This record gives sequence, structure tokens and C-alpha cells, in this order.
Amino acid sequence: MKNNRSCPVGYGQTDEHLSRAYAGLTALLLIPVMLTGRQWILYILAADFMLRVMGGIRAGLFCIPLSTLLSKLGVEPRPVNAEPKKFAVKTGLAFTLLALAARLAGWDTAYYVILSLFLLAAAADALTGFCLACRIYALWSGVKKKSSPSDEGIFKS
Repeated sequence: MKNNRSCPVGYGQTDEHLSRAYAGLTALLLIPVMLTGRQWILYILAADFMLRVMGGIRAGLFCIPLSTLLSKLGVEPRPVNAEPKKFAVKTGLAFTLLALAARLAGWDTAYYVILSLFLLAAAADALTGFCLACRIYALWSGVKKKSSPSDEGIFKS
């Protein structure tokens, strides 16, 4: 029998716009880390990712300010399946911890490569809705992707 699973892969939902706002904030915070070496910002990102891994997107350090900003801008929530986004948060935590470990070990080249990949992935999600970790999750879980609201781009509702 052919396996023909498709989304949803779970029953929980999360807000696509809030997830993308988090990705944008992550990208913005990674820029000074890379340019100035302010590694303390990575500790804040790690704490935020850890809170979101343990308690969901609403448990993050920046949830209230980002939700307020989206509300003031008139951006309506867009519910999407939460499972790929949960995997993306875990991936963000892994990137943050790997970057910190590389920095503490004195592996500067690895540190900047990890940060560059992390910045690229976060910026792609924030600007275009292309969530690399979500795509990896779909491949990893064997889910066949049909279409996702995030594929429509930033200006579609």
C-alpha cells in the first residue's frame, strides 16, 4: 500500500505571522552578533528558543511585543499546522547552541558559518515565508507537501 500522508501532521495550530515575525527578529539580532561579536545576544536568543521549545510560541520572551506590533499593524493571525513550526524552533535552538559552543571552543570559522546559515534561514522565512526547517521536517516525517499559506509570499493573505 502506498503511503500518501499529507498535512496536517498534527492537530495543534500556531500563527504563521507571529512565527515569521520571530524569524525576522532573530535575523535582526544575528546581524550585530556577526558584525560586532556581541555573543551575549546569543544567550538571549537561546533563552527565548528554550522557552518556546518548552512552552510553545506564546512562551517566548518576545511574544507580547511581537503580537502587539502585529496587532497595531492590523495583521490578522493566520493559523497553520504547529508541528513544522515546533521543529523550526528546535532547529533555531540547535543553531544557537552550536554557534555558542563553536565560539566558546575558539572555532571562529565554524562560528561564522553556523551564524551565516542561521541568518540566511531566518531571513528567508521572515521575508518570503520559506521555512527551511519546516521543509526539512516534511521530508524527515515523510509528509507530502501540497501547499502552504507561507508559500504565497509575504504580501498574500
